[in-house]
Amino acid sequence: MLESFARFAATLEGFAPLLVHGVWVTLKLALLSLSLGLAFGLLGAGAKLSSSRAWRLSAQVYTTLI
Repeated sequence: MLESFARFAATLEGFAPLLVHGVWVTLKLALLSLSLGLAFGLLGAGAKLSSSRAWRLSAQVYTTLI
């Protein structure tokens, strides 16, 4: 088991900068997605709770379609 891991680690030699870059890009995309999802979710929730019929209706249509 240990020698198979050593072989695997040897095949990754030289790719560390690319792997680190990939992790960094993944984290940035995840944080961006979280931020956008939170913003749209709060806007939708606010629209559903709005006293304006137009906002409530648009939020209802949006959540029904999506």
